[in-house]
Amino acid sequence: MKHLGKFVLGMSFLLAVPALATPSQLEDLAERLANQASELAGRSHNGFNERDRGNRADVEVLYLTQEFSSGATLFRQMVLDHRPESELRDAAEVLLVQARNSERYAFARHQWEEMQRDLGEIGRELHLERLPGDDDESRSNDNDGNSHLNGRMHWRGRVKGEAYISVQRGNAAIRIISGDPVKQSSFVFTSPLPQRRISAELKKLKGKGTVELVQQPSRDNDFTAVVQIRDNKGGSDDYEFELLW
Repeated sequence: MKHLGKFVLGMSFLLAVPALATPSQLEDLAERLANQASELAGRSHNGFNERDRGNRADVEVLYLTQEFSSGATLFRQMVLDHRPESELRDAAEVLLVQARNSERYAFARHQWEEMQRDLGEIGRELHLERLPGDDDESRSNDNDGNSHLNGRMHWRGRVKGEAYISVQRGNAAIRIISGDPVKQSSFVFTSPLPQRRISAELKKLKGKGTVELVQQPSRDNDFTAVVQIRDNKGGSDDYEFELLW
């Protein structure tokens, strides 16, 4: 009985001691999101500094990644501070809206999509009934789940300097940033660029300089894809690319 009393007393003591806290799923997600956002902001800043002259899209991406990283870091701290769930829901919604603004640009699409998935999991942890933009039909893409692309546009021209090709519906407009006017330009569509949010792909076919898709079609830019051509190696050159969706 004496030993039984000590056993019962010992068990009572153990039950009275709270279990060591383990990181919650929400804390893990907040930590991962903050780390991903910080890494992306660093990449964006380094890439911007390596350019001799940034364009408007470069500056917008720089600001977006820095703002999102700061917001993700603040959200992580709010989670660690055990702020009310209503505040955490509001903060997650703000971050998700910022992340979806990234869809206007081609920069780091894979990383942005990963962070949006993490935000979706965070929303479920916080019992969000509906995530911002879930009811937006413009987010749908006919390419989802398909192994083929539904349309394309082929462009060619002789470029000296820097030019933007803005693709909207069935037209491709040229804006000269520096250098000479584009010569011998032509384009052909298999079908018009859709008036909804899609994920376009760029395939460079010819040219010694760089050809980049710097803006994806979205509601904010009236569903326009923007391609940047930089011929900074002296002289001029013939360029060709295909935009696929």
